[in-house]
Amino acid sequence: MRHALFALVAAMFCAHCARGADFFVTTAGNDANPGTSAAQPVRTVSRALQLAAAGDTIYVGAGTYQELLRPAASGTSTQPIRLIGDTTGQRTGMAGTITISHWTTPTVRLQNVNWISIQDIIISGSSTPLELSSARNITLTGVTIQESSGVGVTLASSTLTMSGGTVRTSSSHGITVGASSTLTASGLTIRDLSGDGVRLTAVTAGADLDACTIRSIGGAAVQVSSGFAAVTNTIIRDLNLAATLTSAQAVLRFTNNVVSGCSNGISMSQGTLWAHNNIFTGVSNALARTAGTATHSHNLYHSVSTRYSGLSAGTGDLTSDPRFVNTESFRLQSNSPAINAGTFVFGVRLTDRDGLQRPTTSTPDIGLYEVGGTSPTGSGVSLTIERWSEIEPR
Repeated sequence: MRHALFALVAAMFCAHCARGADFFVTTAGNDANPGTSAAQPVRTVSRALQLAAAGDTIYVGAGTYQELLRPAASGTSTQPIRLIGDTTGQRTGMAGTITISHWTTPTVRLQNVNWISIQDIIISGSSTPLELSSARNITLTGVTIQESSGVGVTLASSTLTMSGGTVRTSSSHGITVGASSTLTASGLTIRDLSGDGVRLTAVTAGADLDACTIRSIGGAAVQVSSGFAAVTNTIIRDLNLAATLTSAQAVLRFTNNVVSGCSNGISMSQGTLWAHNNIFTGVSNALARTAGTATHSHNLYHSVSTRYSGLSAGTGDLTSDPRFVNTESFRLQSNSPAINAGTFVFGVRLTDRDGLQRPTTSTPDIGLYEVGGTSPTGSGVSLTIERWSEIEPR
C-alpha cells in the first residue's frame, strides 16, 4: 500500500514538474532577452507568446502595453498556455494593473488556437478589444474588457469561459455569441454599454450566465435573436429590458434572478421561454408575450405596473414585498415570503449565487440566495503532503 501511494504521489509530482517554462514581460524589458527570468524579461507580450508553448506561463508586470496580440501556439487540456497579469509584483517585481491596448481592431485576436488562459489583465481597444474565431477552450479570469466603440467581445465558432471580470464602457454590445459558439460566464459584471449585454445571433449559439451582474446599459441584458441562453442567480438592474426573444429559434431559461429598476422585464415576440423563481421589483412590464411559448411560475412581483401581457398568472406567483436586506445584494430577510416559495423544475441550478446548495428543503427559495444554504457535499479525495518522509518507502 505504501509503495502504491508513493507511485501515485510521484506521478502527481512529475506531472507538476512537467508543467512548462515561465516567461516574464515588463515595460523595462527587452525583446532580445530570453525572457525566462524576472532579471531578463522581454518587453512585449507578443514576443512572450512567440516563445511560449503548451504548458508555459507568461507573467506580465504592471504597465500599459500598446500592441496587438495574435498568438499562434495552442495549449492542451492538461497543459494550457497561461497569460497572467502579475498585479502583486511577486513574479516580475512590478505591481499594479496590466493593460493591453491598441487603436487597431481587434486588440487581441484568438484565431485557430485552443486552450489559452488569460488572467487579471485589462484589454481595451478603439473598436473590438477581443475577437475569438475558431478558438476553443479559451478561459478569462478576472479580465476587464473596456473602452470600445464596437462590440467588446465577439465569438465565432469558439468556446469561451469567463470567471469574474468586467465588460464595460462600450458604445455597442458587450458580448456577441455567433454560430457554433458557446459562452459560459460566472461572476461576470457587464455595465455601461449603449447596446445589449449578451447577444446571441445564431441557432447554434449558446450562453450560460450564472451569478452575473448586468446593469446600466441601453439595450437588453440578454438578447436571444436565435440560439439558447440560460440565465440564473443573476442581478439585472437599472436598464431598459432584462431579456428579449425575437425568433422562433430563440430559447431562454430564466431562473432565480432579480430584475430591479428596469422599464421592462422579459419581452418575447417568438421563441420559447421558461421563467421560474425570479423576483421582479420596480419594473413597469414584467412578462410580455406577443407570440411563442412561455412557461412561467413561482415568480414574485413587487412594485410592478403590469405583471403579465399576453399571459395568464403563473402557479405560485406572489405579489408581496420580498423583504430584501438591502437592494445591492438582494439577500432575503429571515421573514421573507420568498423563502421556500419556489419550485424545483428542470433548469433550476443546484447552487445559489453564493455557491451554496439549493434547495435546503423540498422547495427552493425565490430569488438569488438559498437562505440557510450549505456548501455542496464533495465526493472527491483531497491529499495534503506536509513531509515527504511520511510517505517515502523504507
